[in-house]
Amino acid sequence: MGEQENIVAVDTETVAEGEKHVEATDAEAGVDPASADIGDNGSGDGADGAEASETFEDGADGNGTVEKPGHRTAENAENARRRREREENDRMEKAKREARVEAILEALDGVNPYTQEPMKDASDVEIYETMKKMAAKGLDPVKDYPKYRAEQDRQAEAGRQAAREQADFFARDREAFMKAYPEIHLDSLIADADFADYAEGKVGKKPLAEIYAGYLKLSEKQGAKARESARAEVSAAEQRAAQALANAKATPGSAVGEGSAEPEYFTPEQVDKMTPAEIERNLDKIHKSMRRW
Repeated sequence: MGEQENIVAVDTETVAEGEKHVEATDAEAGVDPASADIGDNGSGDGADGAEASETFEDGADGNGTVEKPGHRTAENAENARRRREREENDRMEKAKREARVEAILEALDGVNPYTQEPMKDASDVEIYETMKKMAAKGLDPVKDYPKYRAEQDRQAEAGRQAAREQADFFARDREAFMKAYPEIHLDSLIADADFADYAEGKVGKKPLAEIYAGYLKLSEKQGAKARESARAEVSAAEQRAAQALANAKATPGSAVGEGSAEPEYFTPEQVDKMTPAEIERNLDKIHKSMRRW
């Protein structure tokens, strides 16, 4: 007999039958087995990672910002609501985990089918679940277990360390930004749609102060282009007025009949037909009219 046959024997029929019971129980309870880890030894991409994302929602206190009356009361109420919601979700998740543990213990008659050892609680069920994943990957659930579990622990710690480093970066980044731009209300900046579009993909990779400085430069460039465009429009309007004056001087007759009420605004065609005297007399109205052309 080879080395593979010398490990603790596994009753494959018992394993298959037990897993059918577990899957049926999961289906009845609406539990996704892929996400229903019994233990807390995850890969580090759970709550720790989620809380490390940079939203800057809590960075307004003590940073020189001015709060509107009632802002703190509304914020406290919202925080309390979120806390109650988290606590309720935690209770529900705990109840699901406990129900799953009981279902697995019952389905397998309290015996780990890979080791033939008794299972009493969530820790034993976690070992069984890990071995089940190993078997699905073609690994030996008994022989390879120590090495597999050690690697899982290393990955989980690496994930937690990355989350801690990210959280530290965001905290330092927030503080540095408030020192560089104490007059900026961070919540308002994050809520600015234009800034959010510009900062997308940059937050967490570059300091926020650097991102904001780039945003200001881009805004200034856009503003300069807008001012240049406005100046060009004014210049074109002035050229049209000058041309209208020249045309009026060269054209006999009057655009405005004597004794008739003069309109508040003139069209380009009316200005073109005016005499020099009429243009001089109605110069203010002509300028107002040019804004409507």
